[in-house]
Amino acid sequence: MGSQGYKSLRRLRNLEIVDLSENAFTNSIFPFLSAATSLKSLFLGNNRMVGSFPVDELKYLTNLELLDLRINRFNGSTPVQEVSALRKLNALDLSDNEFSSSTELQGICKMKNMQELDLSGNKLVGQFPLCLTSLSELRVLDLSSNQMTGNVPSALGNLQSLKYLSLVDNNFDNLSKLRVLILGSKSKSFQVESKSFWKPKFRLSHIALPSCNLEKVPHFLQYQKDLSHIDLSDNKISGIFPHWLLLITSIIFFRRTLDGYFLI
Repeated sequence: MGSQGYKSLRRLRNLEIVDLSENAFTNSIFPFLSAATSLKSLFLGNNRMVGSFPVDELKYLTNLELLDLRINRFNGSTPVQEVSALRKLNALDLSDNEFSSSTELQGICKMKNMQELDLSGNKLVGQFPLCLTSLSELRVLDLSSNQMTGNVPSALGNLQSLKYLSLVDNNFDNLSKLRVLILGSKSKSFQVESKSFWKPKFRLSHIALPSCNLEKVPHFLQYQKDLSHIDLSDNKISGIFPHWLLLITSIIFFRRTLDGYFLI
């Protein structure tokens, strides 16, 4: 495009959305995009970009609210100081990249307006990034399909705005002994992922997921052979009842009738 293309983009003062996803762009596109200072949403997913989080190249996009960099090959750290330029950013998708250490996320933890953060499908190892629990505006957090270990911090309970949380397909220790899982929301704003093929370590005896906006029966239930109680009430589940759950509920029914109770 050259300098002429750069100047042309700068003249588009009302440009707010650019979608260049699913192409073959490399990092060389960033100097061109940096002229679009009015941008609010930028989609660059599924390209051929590599290296560290490109905050230095994007620091002039001070109006940016949504940034999609999924399915690339980004890795390395997010600079703590430079990231302050993206003060309006509230949605960031870095899924399916090559971030490997939770310490690389320190810069993201400084984005206090962050509401939606997707880091799924990376190579994150080590402890849960505790600094993420300081993002008080967070509504969506997806850390699934990484390699994190240790315990899930109780500080997650401080995120009162959180509506969607996915930690599946990791190696957290303190979930292996889980026997009772109860989730739900009076406002029906909570959402539980139901499509994942996650195989958890825990063996539940009791699960209650009322008012979780479920559209399907959670697939991970097929691995729960010790269940004695299932509550999936007040959801949006439709379609054919899963054959594998029929087997589980038949077992529950049999156990309860032996004790003189009936499954409702």
